[in-house]
Amino acid sequence: MTVAQLEKSMSYRELNEWRAYDQIDPIGGYRQDLQTAFMAYLAYGDKAKHSINDFLVVDPEPMSAELKEKAEREKQKQKLERQTAKLQADIQRVKIKGA
Repeated sequence: MTVAQLEKSMSYRELNEWRAYDQIDPIGGYRQDLQTAFMAYLAYGDKAKHSINDFLVVDPEPMSAELKEKAEREKQKQKLERQTAKLQADIQRVKIKGA
């Protein structure tokens, strides 16, 4: 549909309603990227290793290199803390069984 056709068939109020709707639930662009990424994730993603963000063309949460590095360190720290807690629980179980 052309702009001229839209001007004849759509009121200013309806156009504003569509613009408001687009702010709440985007039409086109990012939404299409998200839908495509979701389909790729379902078809090819290893759910244990990947998230839908790995299939997006644009980073939905852009961060500086420093912030990314800090986030990765925190993620690694949490992983190591979980592993340590599990190992401590395993050692405790062995001690209880051996007693």
